[in-house]
Amino acid sequence: MKATAVAPANIAFIKYWGKADEVLRIALNDSVSMNLSGAYTTTTVDFSPDYTEDEVLFCSYPLDIPSPKREFIKMDALEARRIVEHLDRVRKKSGIPDKAKVVTKNSFPKGAGAASSASGFAALTVAGFAAAGLKLSEKELTIFARLGSGSACRSIPDGFVVWQKGNSSETSYAYSLYPHTYWDLRIFSSLWIPG
Repeated sequence: MKATAVAPANIAFIKYWGKADEVLRIALNDSVSMNLSGAYTTTTVDFSPDYTEDEVLFCSYPLDIPSPKREFIKMDALEARRIVEHLDRVRKKSGIPDKAKVVTKNSFPKGAGAASSASGFAALTVAGFAAAGLKLSEKELTIFARLGSGSACRSIPDGFVVWQKGNSSETSYAYSLYPHTYWDLRIFSSLWIPG
């Protein structure tokens, strides 16, 4: 089965300052962030019994670059391993054994300071469970996204978001504090992308 999801990067107003649990990525403190509608990740997950191994492809240029200059490349081994470990969580929860092909692309340059791991793991979580045919609540999706990248849980709810630190995996999750229209805030950036 195949599904595509889009998730925004987020910027923290109140950051979390470390983890109370490294494995479960439970934060030491609550945090508050704003989702960035113009900086997002689009991820497609395709589970199939025909695949013999997981494959992860990343678009090497942002989406606003004309398509002939875009190319999809294999991710480096460390990044790909984190994604495959997250796919394993999806497979375990949904009970499917199939390998997957993952294609992911950002609307912003990777490493530009816009939390691409947050939007990336949020999109991977939503697309992964949809492709696996398992419908989770928003709270459950934030918990699973957090396991891939802590701040990814804040990229699932809309608008201004709180990541509640909690004291267990089930109590450390994110929820929308206010919709995106609550405050008229904008973040402007000048970004030059070599062509």
